[in-house]
Amino acid sequence: MQKKNVYFKTRLAACSLALIAVASAITISYAASQNSTPLGAIRAAAAPASSGDPLVTLSYVNNVLKPQIEADMNVKVQEQVTTALAAGISQEMKDAILSYASAELLSAYEENLNKLSASVSEYETKISTLTTELENYKSEEFPKLEQSIKEEILKESENTKKELETLNTQAEAIKKELEAFKETQIQLNDFTKTSEEIKKDIAELTAKNEEITSKINDMTVKMENASALLKSATEAFSQLQGSGSVYEVVHLTKGQKLMAKSAVEIIHRAGLCHAISPFSDQGLADMTASVELYNGDALTKNNYCLIPRGNDGRGIEVDSDEVYIMIRGEYTIEE
Repeated sequence: MQKKNVYFKTRLAACSLALIAVASAITISYAASQNSTPLGAIRAAAAPASSGDPLVTLSYVNNVLKPQIEADMNVKVQEQVTTALAAGISQEMKDAILSYASAELLSAYEENLNKLSASVSEYETKISTLTTELENYKSEEFPKLEQSIKEEILKESENTKKELETLNTQAEAIKKELEAFKETQIQLNDFTKTSEEIKKDIAELTAKNEEITSKINDMTVKMENASALLKSATEAFSQLQGSGSVYEVVHLTKGQKLMAKSAVEIIHRAGLCHAISPFSDQGLADMTASVELYNGDALTKNNYCLIPRGNDGRGIEVDSDEVYIMIRGEYTIEE
């Protein structure tokens, strides 16, 4: 009987150690199946179907994780006991081992659970600390960050404002250059127009110059004629002065001709008469008007006329019923 008690205690102790080892293996295996660390096991068990990685609370450990582990451990213990009974252990031994193993497993489980609860509490403390630090950061650093951002925005706004002012200045400069260019274009157009007007004026001036030149040429001819008349008059005066004659009044009737026999001075006083000359370029010199009276030209009343040579077919012919002239020099009257 004593040997049986020793044998029973020895077998019981061996079975207990085996069950403790099995329980420890079950706990380790369960933790490993969830993650490589206790924290990982807690996180995986907290929400296995979720995509997040939350930390569990102590309430979750007691209400969810603990019953799940206990159920898994009881299944393992029952499997070991069933195996032991199959090897020849009695029902009484089975109940004793089961009671002992359950107490030992519960103790080990509670110890591990306490450690796990301590870890959870530690992480909750860390979370609280981090939350406090975050709140402090929000209250202290956020205003600084906000102020810094405002300063940066203000600085950037000022820079943008300066750039806009620079761009506006450049735009105004470009606008002025464009206006200057337009003004230059207008001036060029005006210059082109003025150039055309100048060309037109030059053409008109050229025409006027040609006209003036023609008039000058005409005046030159007249001056030459006047010079010739003056020369003839000078010669006639010389002849007249040499002869010592004076003016006489001559009355002529219509159709009569007065022909010069020498240089003759004639002043037409009344009536109508015209010049007689066989030459195409010579006639009577109207000294008052400075013109040459060619054949058929009428004499003007009170104008001083001169026939520079006599006996060359030059004289006057009466057109009206009667004519009065003053004459100095030799002449003949033909009917």
